[in-house]
Amino acid sequence: MGIINVTPDSFWQGSRLIVPGGNILDNVKKRILSAVQEGAHILDIGACSTRPGAEPCSEQEEWERLYVAIEILRNADLGNVELSFDTFRASVAHRVLEYFPNAIINDVSGGNKEMYSLLSLFPQSRYVLTFAEDITAVDHAEIIDSLYNYFDTSIAEISRLSGPDALPRIILDPGFGFGKTIEQNIFIFNNLSEIVKRYQSYNILVGISRKSMIYKPLGLTPNQVLPQTLNMNKQAIQAGASIIRVHDIAAHKSLF
Repeated sequence: MGIINVTPDSFWQGSRLIVPGGNILDNVKKRILSAVQEGAHILDIGACSTRPGAEPCSEQEEWERLYVAIEILRNADLGNVELSFDTFRASVAHRVLEYFPNAIINDVSGGNKEMYSLLSLFPQSRYVLTFAEDITAVDHAEIIDSLYNYFDTSIAEISRLSGPDALPRIILDPGFGFGKTIEQNIFIFNNLSEIVKRYQSYNILVGISRKSMIYKPLGLTPNQVLPQTLNMNKQAIQAGASIIRVHDIAAHKSLF
């Protein structure tokens, strides 16, 4: 899953497509086409940064940025590449799915009734359910149980709102970097194979590319941790992850 950040403030500066003096249309088009050429299986387009401490842009601004990408995507030859849209707003997700009814909605917030109900309104769509609950005060012994409880409860709610037919279209994301300390992120990562085993009927998405759980313990910056990102994503695949969300698509192709 290749990251397409139609933003000026995503955590890694190298991924931002809205830059001073730049042409947003040209930048987004180049990034989309290069991601396809580099071999992405999925393009994940986001227009509102969810980096730690970020102030979310307005819904209107998010939509205006997304629409730039939508216009490009409607006219681009993407081959068999799937589309995913990174948004935590059900209203934005609904508008996106009107253009691409078989898209993935990558919701890092963990969702709500309005978001879960979209799976019944758009029966070809898929949904990334993220473990985004704040567990920073949770003891290590209870971390995995918290994750299991969150997923089980949310899956049951999706089934109630959109029916059991929606369940195969759910993708589970442990939510690395959301509501967790660095130590908790690493603990969950080290238990990934157990999570995959418990939820073996679901695809598991891992999004750790250049994140603080990698660079901060090493005293490095996001710019410096591509080798470590590659190594950890290799471990994620070996643990059974189905999807890895990455900035550096071409570099990761060697893992498959």
